[in-house]
Amino acid sequence: MLSDADRMRREQQITDRTAQMQAIQRGLERGKRKRKFNMFVMSTAMLVTAVVVFTSVFLFPSLQKMPPLASPTIQHTDWGQLEQFKKIAAFDSESETIQSAIQRNYVQMVNKSAEKKGYKITVNAVMADENKLLFLYTATTGPHQDNYGVSSMRLMEVSTGRSLGSTSKAGGNGTGSNGNRVWYGRGSLELDRNLPFPEQVEVDFQIASASVDTGKLKNVRYSDRLKVKIPLDPKFKAYKTQTLYPNQSFLLDGQKVTISQVELSPLMIRTKFTYDSPKKLDIKTRRAIDHKLLPEGILSQAKERTVMLYALSGRGTEAGYEYIFSSNVLDEPQSLVMRLYRKNHNGEFITVNIK
Repeated sequence: MLSDADRMRREQQITDRTAQMQAIQRGLERGKRKRKFNMFVMSTAMLVTAVVVFTSVFLFPSLQKMPPLASPTIQHTDWGQLEQFKKIAAFDSESETIQSAIQRNYVQMVNKSAEKKGYKITVNAVMADENKLLFLYTATTGPHQDNYGVSSMRLMEVSTGRSLGSTSKAGGNGTGSNGNRVWYGRGSLELDRNLPFPEQVEVDFQIASASVDTGKLKNVRYSDRLKVKIPLDPKFKAYKTQTLYPNQSFLLDGQKVTISQVELSPLMIRTKFTYDSPKKLDIKTRRAIDHKLLPEGILSQAKERTVMLYALSGRGTEAGYEYIFSSNVLDEPQSLVMRLYRKNHNGEFITVNIK
């Protein structure tokens, strides 16, 4: 019960940033939201600022560190057919993962579409490993509709009909060459690698939009479900997760914490922390440890560049806690060093060598 209660509390705290963006977007439905494509970067930066203020004040004061804007390396790297998606990299914590996959040719170009009643969805590309699926897509509405993005994105394994769940999402708005509103999006979903890797998936979208009339927004409308089937490249299941056992310990307020296991794959890094005698910890002590076990990220040093990989999610476990990070494992980093905040974010860090 303790771990379940704690997990619910922390999962509410470490809410996917995209869900927060969607909440803000729903608020914007009550106001004017006509943006030009050349203002895209400015508008998304303002949105991120709003998210940071909202979350730091109202949702989780203890989790104020948000990933910064995309590194200059990303902005100056050619993404080829996926160049337009660098516009969302400025506020997407998955950007380093996408960058690494593109640079290492670990991408399956798809460019398959579904269209109905003026709404169109196109899956541009997919990346996958046995732990995760990641999609890049564009959603299009007519020139007289403001596009609020994809409100829902669900996945199903085609051969078995098994639901894989709903994805986390990030994205930003722009205007296409024909004047239509275009949403550039990213969706990601964790997989259970104890289950068979899906050979073919069906991605099920729903787009939200509103008609624009003389500068005033009317009721928000939703598209019919738009479905795209994608057979996944066999290369994705060939890459097996690497498991490391650092077994390095440190103290948090006198309590021993051990980073016991790290799982590395192209799209995700999972780190597992165990507490000393977790079943003997009272609720107050357990919460205090969880509160202070807050990583800034994993500093990944590869031959070509050094980047910070940020936490995407976290949850309590029976033994302690685990965090999911973005990944650049395909860059073959020579070292991975986790940095955790010490005390009250006073600039001191606990560093743990993972690799």
